[in-house]
Amino acid sequence: MRAVLLWLGAAAFLAVGILSAVGGEPTILIGFTAFPVVGALILTHDLHNGVGWLLYAIGALWTLSTLLFVTGAIAASPALEAVYSALAWPLWVCMPLIGVIFPTGRAQTRLGQWMLVLTLAVAVVAALATLVWTPMYTSGRDNPLAIPGWLPAVNLVLNVVVPAFAVALVGILVDLGIRWFRSVGTERLQYRWLLFALAVVIVQLMTTGIVSTLLPEGSPLQTVLGVTGIIINLIPIAIYIAISRHGLYDIGRVVSRTITYAIVLVAVIAVYAGTVIGIGSLLPSDSPVPVAASTLLAAAVFLPILRTVERRLDRRFDRPRYDAERIVDEFGAHVQVDVDPLTTVPELRAAVERSLQPVAVGMWLR
Repeated sequence: MRAVLLWLGAAAFLAVGILSAVGGEPTILIGFTAFPVVGALILTHDLHNGVGWLLYAIGALWTLSTLLFVTGAIAASPALEAVYSALAWPLWVCMPLIGVIFPTGRAQTRLGQWMLVLTLAVAVVAALATLVWTPMYTSGRDNPLAIPGWLPAVNLVLNVVVPAFAVALVGILVDLGIRWFRSVGTERLQYRWLLFALAVVIVQLMTTGIVSTLLPEGSPLQTVLGVTGIIINLIPIAIYIAISRHGLYDIGRVVSRTITYAIVLVAVIAVYAGTVIGIGSLLPSDSPVPVAASTLLAAAVFLPILRTVERRLDRRFDRPRYDAERIVDEFGAHVQVDVDPLTTVPELRAAVERSLQPVAVGMWLR
């Protein structure tokens, strides 16, 4: 029964996102879609796992904020606008707590316990202070929930919670780093998945922030940048892989491919932009030649760059696969010059043993 309720809740969260997308806000659906789903998956198998409850709570807060936004409630009611602003604090402040309770669902060190308490305190205090603060952030209207005479104290609280949250973030990172260095075996691979997801999300947020400041207001690329917010869902996906241990050992290949395509993308864009600028400076501005030449050149260099970068990164991050491919290539080269079964069969057996490392090898020859 509990599992059914969990999945009904997750379905409701997704339904709100879909309705929001249909109503003209597609980026809302992209936002935190995977959080409630992964939370429900984890809680279905272990109802006491704190990571699952945290992901589920983030999904619930996201859903409530979405409802207030897309229904126009915050525009119609100043009080609901205050609630909407207050919800942002627990939604974003509690997200770093994933690093504290991952993967067991509870804080594992004394430092982690202190950071857990501090972060929760910041989320609650900041939300309550925002709820009674006036004027409101989004519209500048007077807050009907504001308490007369409390504004100086509320301002003081809001000025304190920001540095307190910064301290909590540093403490969480230190705690996560300590547990990462102490971990071994499977647990270390679990941390690798989480750290990989966090690194990708941080890079995406930084890149989006920098690029958005350079784009003119109303640029279509702003929408494209909004769509990249889907990357935040990599965090719960990585958490599920780590906790369920399904595909846990593929982290090297995933990291290798992610870095590979990022480097190739940057290189191809650089080639394209450089060619457009270089040829464009020599031809009239309305000439289609620079764009056509740049497109052809970018397409021509894509595969060579991809193969080169892929080979080098596989050597670093996906060594078993790299070694296996090298062994197979060596055997293929040997077969091309020597087809004698008396010498080829032992070579084939050795190649299989070195690349796949089976317990036993058997061969059947006709």
